[in-house]
Amino acid sequence: MKNFLTKTLLFLIPILLFFVGVEYTLRSLPNAFIIKSEYFKNNLGNINTLILGTSHSQLAINPKYLKNKTANISYSTQDINTDATLFFHYIPKMKNLKTVVFEYSYHRLDLDNPPDYFRFPWYYMFYDVEIKPLKPQRKVSLYFSNPAFFSNILRGYFKKEPMSVINDYGFVEKNYFDEFGILNHDENIIVKNTSKRLEHTHKENEPEVFKKNALTLKKIITYCEKNKIRLIFITTPLYKTYLESEIPEKKKKVDHLMAELIKDYHVEYYDLSTSEDFKLTDYVDDNHLNAEGARKFSLILDTLILKKNPVKNPEK
Repeated sequence: MKNFLTKTLLFLIPILLFFVGVEYTLRSLPNAFIIKSEYFKNNLGNINTLILGTSHSQLAINPKYLKNKTANISYSTQDINTDATLFFHYIPKMKNLKTVVFEYSYHRLDLDNPPDYFRFPWYYMFYDVEIKPLKPQRKVSLYFSNPAFFSNILRGYFKKEPMSVINDYGFVEKNYFDEFGILNHDENIIVKNTSKRLEHTHKENEPEVFKKNALTLKKIITYCEKNKIRLIFITTPLYKTYLESEIPEKKKKVDHLMAELIKDYHVEYYDLSTSEDFKLTDYVDDNHLNAEGARKFSLILDTLILKKNPVKNPEK
């Protein structure tokens, strides 16, 4: 029996050491999620402006261009329930918070990530919140939260492929992916390939999810109103190919909800989805800005914020 246990341990130890090495390597690589969470938690008491949303605001708002101390904790496919969980978990510790910028997008009201969503463990590990119940192994391992995704990351690392350039706020200044850039921002090619490129982008309304998300929005609005926190809703710039392929009935429902929020709660809303300040060369794809587009949008947003909230903490 003792001999069996010894052999078993000798077999398992190298495997365990291998996965420890994998985990260490992944956590050491440039990672926008980790850098963003560290900046956010290290500056909780000094943050004046908080950004919540999906990849639209993640890629559109670079905190380094905002004069008030800002944390952008938006992330790709981050649903409204996750926004609310982060908001209500951390708000008691954010003593200097003056403004919340909340992304209001056509696609968000129908977004509700399933329990096995691969990023939920990341929020547990790096933001200390359990969005939905997690199995024990998903609470400790970045790699096992999505083996296929992180295997690709590791392959790229060991092949010495170009890495993303990420600033101190967790904003990706230079990404390895630039769909419109690959197409040389050729409008004819981009327009011609729209239907194929956006084949799985637009989805029909999901009434129950929409209703649940609307109620969550109203809870956030009510809290901000009660605690004198300025709440700004924004829609980021979108290229014409994305706008022209939206589902009319879905867009109508999204617009109707915002009209209701403005009427009932007097919310502040800025829709820059069709802004003429942004050109084709400002986009990385149909619905996301590149770093230059983000610089332009961030400066516009900064002006909107400073209209009512002058800089009180200029030290970034």
